[in-house]
Amino acid sequence: MHRRQFLASLASGGVFLSAGCVAPGAEPGPFDFAIVNFRDQPHHVTFSLQHGGETLVDGAVDVAARPPEGEYSVLRFVDLARVTNGDTVDAQITVDGEPFSTSYEVTCNRSQDASNELYFRMRNPASATGSGMAFAGDDC
Repeated sequence: MHRRQFLASLASGGVFLSAGCVAPGAEPGPFDFAIVNFRDQPHHVTFSLQHGGETLVDGAVDVAARPPEGEYSVLRFVDLARVTNGDTVDAQITVDGEPFSTSYEVTCNRSQDASNELYFRMRNPASATGSGMAFAGDDC
């Protein structure tokens, strides 16, 4: 085989081998949101999440207290949007009149180790820093 023919066959084979492959995280995946209450008392929560100028969820709810035998109560919103790494979701929450906000950058899209999930956690202030209320999200 001549050198040029060999190089041409490698080049076409490389294109064939990479066909259909996409960079990790490039294919859109589901984005989830959860409000988690670790406290013994219920809380009134208003919330709004936006992605790309679109409101994903907007509402108000009384989040139940942690059950006596349970670790927490949770309000979960599944597959609110399809996101890719680098996308940003803006979130605003008010708990009993106290406002919280964040911009969450998606970094775990299509990861086997984590998902695209943003949480708002209400922990007991004695077991956490500050008010015990804060956003957290999967980060890869």
